Amino acid sequence: MENLLNVSKVKADADLAQVVAINQKSNDKLQIIFNNRASEELEGPNIFKALEHVSLRARINMDPQKRMNVMLELEKR
Repeated sequence: MENLLNVSKVKADADLAQVVAINQKSNDKLQIIFNNRASEELEGPNIFKALEHVSLRARINMDPQKRMNVMLELEKR
């Protein structure tokens, strides 16, 4: 579970920027990319099993130009 220590940092970044992509880099690595070009990686030998212990919430809204914004929050359960 120590690979989830970066989760609080991801949540803080997500409050400031929209997530534009979540990429599976390999079997044990996920990359989250934000619209401010920041990115955060979550990795570990059992990353997908470890994510069972994380609450993932997405908030979706439309801006005035009808573009969709997605906000992502990760929290340890």
